[in-house]
Amino acid sequence: MVPVGSEAEGVSIAAGAALGGKVVASYMEETGVYVSCYNILPVGVRYGVPMLLLVSYVGSFADRRNSFLYVQRGFKLIPQLEALDVQYQVIRNGEGLERKVKDAVRMMNSLKQPVALLFTEDFTL
Repeated sequence: MVPVGSEAEGVSIAAGAALGGKVVASYMEETGVYVSCYNILPVGVRYGVPMLLLVSYVGSFADRRNSFLYVQRGFKLIPQLEALDVQYQVIRNGEGLERKVKDAVRMMNSLKQPVALLFTEDFTL
């Protein structure tokens, strides 16, 4: 685990570790995807660097703490990931979580690109 100053920095560090042969993940809130999208696109997508993006999907319909702070950006998260060509899966509860994470790691390694798991509902209590 490496503490960073911003999500963009975290994505860059994760990309460097992935290029060095490590299996990497970067955790962020959904607003962090906006902050790091410049780093995700050229490093992750264009250069084919696999990394797992673990995203707290606050502001979604299923967000149990939904507030005006997150909802404006939350409903734009999926269109943004699609525009970046990042595959994603919405995770609503812990059922089968280990399998879903393993599936995402397998997918990111097969695609040689970032893959996102969006955690909402039970994870936003």
